[in-house]
Amino acid sequence: MLSIPYLRAPVFREGDTLRYEQREVPVQTVLQDRLIDLVFEARADLALLAEEVVRAGAAATMVEATAKLRRAFADPESLIGLIELDIDASYDVILVEQGYGGVYVHSVELLKQLQRERRCLLIAPIRPLFGDEEVTARVTLDDLRTQVPDLSYFSYVNIVRALVRLVPCKLLLIAHRSQSLFLFDLVRERPTIIYCDGFFDGLFRMSMDLRFRGGERARKRVLSEVYYLIGNQGDFCGIPDMPTMNRYLLMAGYRSLRDARENWCWGMRQTRDFRAAFPRLRRPARFMPPFTDPELFRRELVAREKVVLFTTTMHNIELKGFPELVKAMQRLRSLRVRCVVRQPHCLPKYPKSLEPRFEMGGVTKPEMIRLYHRVWLNCRVSREESSPVSILEAMVCEVPQVISPVVAEQIPILEDGKTGFVVHPDDTPALVHALRTLLHDRKLRDEMGAECRRRALRYSFSERARAFAPYFA
Repeated sequence: MLSIPYLRAPVFREGDTLRYEQREVPVQTVLQDRLIDLVFEARADLALLAEEVVRAGAAATMVEATAKLRRAFADPESLIGLIELDIDASYDVILVEQGYGGVYVHSVELLKQLQRERRCLLIAPIRPLFGDEEVTARVTLDDLRTQVPDLSYFSYVNIVRALVRLVPCKLLLIAHRSQSLFLFDLVRERPTIIYCDGFFDGLFRMSMDLRFRGGERARKRVLSEVYYLIGNQGDFCGIPDMPTMNRYLLMAGYRSLRDARENWCWGMRQTRDFRAAFPRLRRPARFMPPFTDPELFRRELVAREKVVLFTTTMHNIELKGFPELVKAMQRLRSLRVRCVVRQPHCLPKYPKSLEPRFEMGGVTKPEMIRLYHRVWLNCRVSREESSPVSILEAMVCEVPQVISPVVAEQIPILEDGKTGFVVHPDDTPALVHALRTLLHDRKLRDEMGAECRRRALRYSFSERARAFAPYFA
């Protein structure tokens, strides 16, 4: 059991005054100042704080000091709180995730594969999106709130920093830039891979000329600014400001990139952009698409219906090809669509006349796999894309793809005329033609489906495992 003290709110020191939550209170003792600083820096568990209390002469024994601290931290008016975590003393892999989108779905699947042979810990704001109880070693904000119902995302970040600092691991895997920003000064303390979509990576290049002048003082200034942004953003689990709006975020972002052992990108286009922006990092960025699981596909389960699959776990559904698919449905009067979205309230408006041809609703992971065996093709003419896990999963299950150039650029095994069709989102006639062709030509559908599976197996987990091997040697 690990007892971690955490800050309930960002705190700022100005001379002999502490400012937090619209309060200004004087620093009463050197011991108080020291304890707050240790928690701010996420450098201590409860035992270490108790040692400080004994050393300062505020308690005679560790037992007395521990009890004294527990009483103080239990007060909801106290700046410092306490959380109890039932976790191991060390892990092979600690995965820090952003907790939404296809990236999270893939990260959980990746961790499940790794935990077959390794001790793994998942840290994320929310529980796995598909309610996956197989990932038992986890610390999520959802879980922490069963102990402290009003625990804020800011306090969660403070706890995560303490976990990363206090719990040894062979590999720290950070699955999105929004998480690496608040771990910027801890990345070099563990062998770290930063694995993300990479959309902001080029912007962090601007910070190459911004130096951490002043050493430790400058690092604390950056951390204070990151804390301030997180503490004033509401419920968003990340750092919402564009990095160009804050030079301290730029500095934190670049330092993470620089100090990571490796930087991996989900998409090919992002990988190229990353390499161009940072030609002198210790290692070039690596293209690491979501891995595929050949065992997803079971031929005896195949029962194809002429239904088009549309799926996304993201909130920006209007950019994922849904409006374009609606336009095609208005021209193809018999086209049926199975629409799987996690945020149905974010769906753009569509004519009520199409409702009978839509099958809406979320699914569990087993139900999603059954859908891959049922649908005729997958349609994803996205205008913006990072890590379309569902595309690779569908390809493994012999489902052809009708996708946009943006998607094809991210996943280079997709090829027009071979794995399906590549259609520009604004070219409605071409989209209608692609859908009609596959729906009316079973032989072509089956040929393209078989080619999808053959190519997707290049990204199997057995191939991905080689990239992790050096960290466990």
